[in-house]
Amino acid sequence: MTAMNETFKKAQLGIIKFLEEYSPLALALFLILNVAPIGRTAYGTLTTLFCIIPGIAIALLSPKIIFKNPILWLTLLFVAYFSLQDIRGELPIKGWVLKDASLMAVKITAPLIIFSLIRPQRRFFPWAIIAILLSASARCIYSLITFYAEAPFPAARFGGMGHPVGCSHLTGLMAVLAGAFFLQRSQKIDWKHWIALASLPVTMLTAFYTHSRSTFLALLFMTALTAVGIRGRIKKTLLLWAAVTLSVMLYLLSMYTLPQRTEPISTIKSAPNRVYDIRSEGVLSSGENQKLSAWARIDIWKDHFSRMDSPVKWVIGNGLGRNAFLKEVSPEAARWYCTDDEKGYLLMTHSGYIWSLYFGGIIGFILLAALLTTAGLQALLCCIKTSYTIPLAMLMFGSIWMLADGTSLLVNYGNIYLSFWIPIGLSAGVKRGMMGEG
Repeated sequence: MTAMNETFKKAQLGIIKFLEEYSPLALALFLILNVAPIGRTAYGTLTTLFCIIPGIAIALLSPKIIFKNPILWLTLLFVAYFSLQDIRGELPIKGWVLKDASLMAVKITAPLIIFSLIRPQRRFFPWAIIAILLSASARCIYSLITFYAEAPFPAARFGGMGHPVGCSHLTGLMAVLAGAFFLQRSQKIDWKHWIALASLPVTMLTAFYTHSRSTFLALLFMTALTAVGIRGRIKKTLLLWAAVTLSVMLYLLSMYTLPQRTEPISTIKSAPNRVYDIRSEGVLSSGENQKLSAWARIDIWKDHFSRMDSPVKWVIGNGLGRNAFLKEVSPEAARWYCTDDEKGYLLMTHSGYIWSLYFGGIIGFILLAALLTTAGLQALLCCIKTSYTIPLAMLMFGSIWMLADGTSLLVNYGNIYLSFWIPIGLSAGVKRGMMGEG
């Protein structure tokens, strides 16, 4: 019996060791699948195979990895609370509601567990990051060329990888990853650094073409933060700023030099009343429409807060539900909402923070604040003690991006998962030992 226990224990440790070394590849595969032009079914199957199953295996083989990590158990608490809100929003409760809420919780937390094992000294870590950046850069270049042939992006919001908002956070996150990876490794600049530096203008320029204000702010703030946080690396910091400056100059130059159409570009089909998504008169019209877009968010936020009309809603929120549609909204906000002829107006908070407050109340907002604060402090402490800046840079990007974007933090693998949950998972991995540079 003792021999069998020893054999089982060795096998258990061997599997855990393998998954620890595999963890950077899981992140690479996850992000590459997000930029790959594949179908929804194939995407779901591959993410389950490469990310969800390994995460569940770690949770079963070594539960202490989760419960000894404050970020991971706060994540579990956050997801559990909003899963209950999801159920509450669908009263009376039906079997499919419980099933969907449970699956959602597993899909969110399982990949985070495997991502929390990532360390910069893992064997495959640099290769995984390079694979991600090369894939993202190739997709950006291809999408820019094909999109410009149909709707020139100086006038149109670039959406060559889907909706412009989704494209902005994806390409912005890749630019953050490139800059942070370039800075966090050793002072000597090798070929991996040059690949990261070369991918930065490509991904950042693509993010700029989406005309997303939060992405502009997040990218520039991230660059300043990571550059200031690097000690004694003047050459690398100057090279990073040169790449950022090149991106900004190319963007501004192209806005006034590339040929542009003058006829209107069609609106998003799912939101025909959102006139601010039309780009028709070049740079000037784009700027004016961006002002309208900013006012749209203010009208939407006012409309949401007007529905917080009882102490109960302020404490525990309005509940989620699968079909968050409203029959009536304020006249100011009506023109900005996505609509459905039968269901009405689709609730879209355009802010991850307001989402947590509106649907989860003060309790939900406190859980979000606790999760971000804990993750931020861990990532900051790691950045101070080492030069591993990737978790902090990506977390700051996601935190700023969520100020004016994001419709739900409880999603499978959409916009928010990349810019919010992945940085949370990486921050969870910096606690033990405050890793070196690798």
